[in-house]
Amino acid sequence: EAKGGWMDRLFHLMSVLHRQDRLPAVVFNFDRHQCERIAFHFTELLSGAEEAARVEHSKSLAKSKRTTEAKEKVQKRMRDKVVSEKKEIEMLDEVADMQEVAAFDNSVLDDATFHAQFSFVQEGRGSAQDFERITESARKVMGEGHPLIQILRHGIGVHHNGLQNKYKMAVEMLFRCGYLRIVVSTETLAYGINMPARTVVFAGDSISLTSVQYQQMSGRAGRRGLDVLGHIVFFEVPAFKIHRLIV
Repeated sequence: EAKGGWMDRLFHLMSVLHRQDRLPAVVFNFDRHQCERIAFHFTELLSGAEEAARVEHSKSLAKSKRTTEAKEKVQKRMRDKVVSEKKEIEMLDEVADMQEVAAFDNSVLDDATFHAQFSFVQEGRGSAQDFERITESARKVMGEGHPLIQILRHGIGVHHNGLQNKYKMAVEMLFRCGYLRIVVSTETLAYGINMPARTVVFAGDSISLTSVQYQQMSGRAGRRGLDVLGHIVFFEVPAFKIHRLIV
């Protein structure tokens, strides 16, 4: 199966968890390069959906403008009394139909509001100023346009030992303050780092996924004082392996 299809289905899973209010989540995968590919793919899907929505929104605005102009012309002709009574009734019906067509919200959304609809960032958790402050050192070292910096703006982070320490620290702080909702990580988050989540996802099987690793990683699910219980999700892990891990 193509990797894109695998990651598409993983993205669908994360979207379902998002709708079910089961984020924040740590997604564990033992391949650091795969961790980055997953995060980049998620961001590409979000960006593509945002761009398509912007195009559709522009079409809706143009249609609304044309409808408004046509309605104003009809109303002007009615005010000027240049139509018969029968024609006036027909035009009143036409205006009513136009108002139904234009019933959607045709306001121009500001860029931040539009972007927020295509992001895992939790509304009201962590401001733009917090983001700039927390990521300042990482942005100086890696560059503002670095793909690993850009994914953070979509509420997604990556964590593994091959990354700059300043970046990993930024990911940890953004996750703890609630700005990041998904972190894709190797086993680095299984030991000694305070990053509890509501859900832990095991994305794919690995020879490194042992019972000991499972115990450590699954211990990240459930935040003390916030969650009654944590959630463990296995994605593309064979049933016999799951049985061996949890029994």
